[in-house]
Amino acid sequence: MTLQPYDAEKLDRLALRLLDISAELRRIGRIAAAAPAVALALHDRKALEWIAELEQWVAECAARADLSALVQKGATNARNIAQNIGRNYPKRPAR
Repeated sequence: MTLQPYDAEKLDRLALRLLDISAELRRIGRIAAAAPAVALALHDRKALEWIAELEQWVAECAARADLSALVQKGATNARNIAQNIGRNYPKRPAR
């Protein structure tokens, strides 16, 4: 499986797709609530499997994002420390 690069915009588009699906399920739920005497029989096994896999994928993505943010923060801190050391301890003249 190939890793695909995701930026903030691509993640937002994916989130909006999921929100659209959620909104449609809520609409279906309102229809079912309006007619409680009518049973709504659905095949849900595959959908529940996909949702479980999606939840796992999101957890893995969150871990990657958190790690990436920590690495970036560490690199920034290291650069700042190096710059401060250079300012506080100027180079000695050569003898």
